[in-house]
Amino acid sequence: MDTTIKSDQLLIELGNSVRKVRLSKNLSIVEVSAKAGIESNNWTRLEKGGTNPTWKTICKVALALEVEPFELLSTFQLLDRDNQKSD
Repeated sequence: MDTTIKSDQLLIELGNSVRKVRLSKNLSIVEVSAKAGIESNNWTRLEKGGTNPTWKTICKVALALEVEPFELLSTFQLLDRDNQKSD
């Protein structure tokens, strides 16, 4: 089993998830970043996968989007369960 984690891809997936939720709620970056207390340019970097947010930032983002933090992470799949061999 390959245990290498591609951090850049994880950050891109997180950003995509944040963007998807924001757009589903018809919120602009300016609106939601102000609500979260995050500079809009930093929010943009987050959505593009250009920053590695702390857990505190992820929680602020979730609160601003009115979702639970795990909902932003629910698209992540670290293990390829379909291709794992059983012993």
